[in-house]
Amino acid sequence: MINAYLTDDLWTVKAPDPPLDEYNVPNAPTVTAIKGFIQWKNTLVRNVEGQEVTSMGNVLLKEDIDLGHEDQLRIYDSARGKNIDHAIITILPAKGFFTAGIYVFLGGSQGSVG
Repeated sequence: MINAYLTDDLWTVKAPDPPLDEYNVPNAPTVTAIKGFIQWKNTLVRNVEGQEVTSMGNVLLKEDIDLGHEDQLRIYDSARGKNIDHAIITILPAKGFFTAGIYVFLGGSQGSVG
C-alpha cells in the first residue's frame, strides 16, 4: 500500500565508516537511490539532543531503509538545477495506516552536488 505514495526520486548518502582511511584521507560516502514522498512544510520537531528545531520538510520512506542521524538525504532541486544534500534532524515512525513507514525530518541543506 505504501508503495503507491513513494513517487519521488531521492538518494541516501550514508556516512563512511570509518570516516578516514589509513592515510587520513576522507572515505567516500555510500550513495543509494530510493523512492519516497517529499513534503515541503515547516514543522517543529525535537532533534537528537532534545532541542526543539524547525524542520523544512519531511520524507515518507519504507521502514526497511537504513538511516541514521549522521546520514543525509540527497534531493534534486529543480529551481537550482542540482542535487542538494539535506541533514536528517529526526526519524519517526509513520502513524495511521502506514504500518511499514518512517518519516525523516529534514534540516537545512548541507551543500550541493552537481
